[in-house]
Amino acid sequence: MAPDPAVLLIVQTLGLAAGAVPVYLLARHWMGDVRLALLFALSYLAYFPLRRLNLVNFHPEAFNVPLLLLAVWALAVGRRALFAAALGVALLTKEETALLVPMFGLYLWLRHRQPGWGLALLVGGVALIGLELLVLIPAFRGEPYGYVARYGHLGESLGAVVGTVLGDPLRVLRQHLTWDRVVALVRAFGPVGFLSALAPTELLLALPNLVGNLLSCYPPQYRLHEPYTTTLTPFVFASGIAGARRALTWLASRWSPKAAVRGVAALIMIGSAAFFWRLPVSDLREVLADRASGEARRQAVAQVPPGASVVASPHLVPHLTRRFLIYPLDQHTELRQAHYILVDAGRPTWPLSEAEHAELTTRLRGHPSYEIMSERGGLLVIRHVAPEPFSPAWLTDEGQRQRLRAVGTPAIRFEGCPGRVYLPYQRTGPPRAGQR
Repeated sequence: MAPDPAVLLIVQTLGLAAGAVPVYLLARHWMGDVRLALLFALSYLAYFPLRRLNLVNFHPEAFNVPLLLLAVWALAVGRRALFAAALGVALLTKEETALLVPMFGLYLWLRHRQPGWGLALLVGGVALIGLELLVLIPAFRGEPYGYVARYGHLGESLGAVVGTVLGDPLRVLRQHLTWDRVVALVRAFGPVGFLSALAPTELLLALPNLVGNLLSCYPPQYRLHEPYTTTLTPFVFASGIAGARRALTWLASRWSPKAAVRGVAALIMIGSAAFFWRLPVSDLREVLADRASGEARRQAVAQVPPGASVVASPHLVPHLTRRFLIYPLDQHTELRQAHYILVDAGRPTWPLSEAEHAELTTRLRGHPSYEIMSERGGLLVIRHVAPEPFSPAWLTDEGQRQRLRAVGTPAIRFEGCPGRVYLPYQRTGPPRAGQR
């Protein structure tokens, strides 16, 4: 394949679109109606969180969506080897996918009446989670699992967080039953007509995602923004299809079969239309606008040497994957260590507000330590005249926290989070010879 980030984005698009196939197959298998199966497949392709996920950079965990849908369908039709293969590949995308293994064990036990395989997955999944979070990740990081900080209001360690949740679940529920979390759930399950409520067994598979995200104090996570829906979307549709089957059976016992199909179809169409949020033409307009600025972006990126460290607007990060260190631009980014800074002055992106974005751009333009190398199409390429030398201590979160405290750089404060939350930067390769 061509050594271009666009290849990753194209493959991601094709992978997410491929999820419509297992959605169709699962709906046809469970409901026996081709029309409803096609309707669910179209609803999946129109699902707003899925479309947004595809437009916000490249995420390896995005492939969880088609893989987990394939796994559910494989279980439904009794293809155990295909289920194992799909789940095994999904486990390679991100550590949090391991949380689904014990859930699939419970699902096999309760839904498919296979206690032997269910118990094996349940025990094996718990062991895998412990191995990842308590052994492998700390060994490679040199410190405990970093994202526990997002649950610091529940405990200072992973064990303390679990103890708090299990020890007083009602208090935890009251603490986290906030309006924006409720809105997030409505947006997630509305497109399938809230039929998931009729399928608690299938909904069980979504429990790790829902608990992990909704208990977090990090707003994009508990508001279920992309990419935090990759292990939720498959089970929104699996439980929605299972719920539609139960609704179909109940309605057919009171109406005619044709009227039952029309009623379920109307519910799905109303749900998809009500939670469409933006027409695909809006997404297409955004893509075309990005293509129009493609040449300016390529020229800007080409000015950053492969061995350099760089701070960049988040949507530019995928185009800088061959650089040594990449720091997505946000409120806590310390600019001293970066050799280059790429800012899209015409396209403010989260987490910076427009005012913060404008203030940062103005400050960089007038600062004697920064040199404007080029400005085209709203893209500023800025070279740091005297960046700080590289230190291996930067590659640990604790090292980053110490440096940020030393220079007085503000970090992001979130409501409900104790103290500050530091988001780790991305390291994409080893330092080259002579790298500062």
